[in-house]
Amino acid sequence: MVTHVTQIPEPPVPDDPPVVFHQKASDSFAGLYAAIPQMNQQADEIEQIGADAQTAKERAIQESDAALGYRNETQAARDAALPAAVTATDMAAQAVTAKEQTEEARDEAQAAAASAANRVAKTSDTGAALLPEGNDAQRPATGSIPAGTFVMRGNTQDPADYKPEFWDRVAAAWTVFADRTWVGQQITAAINALQTTIDGWLGYAIVYPNGGSAASPAYVSANTSYVSTNPFPGFNVMCEAQVLYGGVWSAAGWYTNNVGAMGVVAHQKGNDIVTIVGQTGTIPRATIGGNAFGNSGSDVTTPIQARVICRKVRGAV
Repeated sequence: MVTHVTQIPEPPVPDDPPVVFHQKASDSFAGLYAAIPQMNQQADEIEQIGADAQTAKERAIQESDAALGYRNETQAARDAALPAAVTATDMAAQAVTAKEQTEEARDEAQAAAASAANRVAKTSDTGAALLPEGNDAQRPATGSIPAGTFVMRGNTQDPADYKPEFWDRVAAAWTVFADRTWVGQQITAAINALQTTIDGWLGYAIVYPNGGSAASPAYVSANTSYVSTNPFPGFNVMCEAQVLYGGVWSAAGWYTNNVGAMGVVAHQKGNDIVTIVGQTGTIPRATIGGNAFGNSGSDVTTPIQARVICRKVRGAV
């Protein structure tokens, strides 16, 4: 607060009677004697306020530049992730199309095999199979082939026992081949390999500073920083510091003025995750710190439980 300067009494004027003139002169000198040190003190205080304002301005510019850098890094990471997501989507769509085409080819092969079998489901006048081209396939002489033995054009000696076994077996073979299970296995393996690659690009983990855990998050205090291990060694991550307030996890926000800073933030430094707590408190009022807690009445200056959300999107360190 700036020092108050005591008001100087009214000075004398030539028209004042001598007694009044001397009294006013005496009061004015006494007032000046008291006011001059106050004026000097007030000037020093105003000069200090100006210096503090300049310092706060420079600090705000530095923090604004840093925030802009963090925003640019986040934008770059997001831009790097987008092509990978688009590529993964395209590859998944191509895999689905290939599977559908394989199923269509299988159905067509099964239909063709069934049609071929049906075309010989009758015999000629001699009892032999009537081939698709209409030729009479003469059966072997009765007794020349043991019963049940596989032959191309007829299978037993007795015309009454005749069955188009050859074509039935051809149809069965075509059914197995047209099923193309091996094609589905190859497609499944390709999709699994793609999924493994994508999982290697993306990641999500929660870090608990100050030795905390998911079961027992630790408290962080004002004017303190905490170093944790990057959950994705060798990769850049996007960090979001959160605090537990009113039973809800959310970002604390950040606020800076000429007195100090307040809030909780986290940034990556090499392979470390650094959590920083403001000089004067942990949660600024919602309307000035930009948090979602709605604590518009007062700041939170006491220690509070904290965690850091870490998201990995490809980029190696």
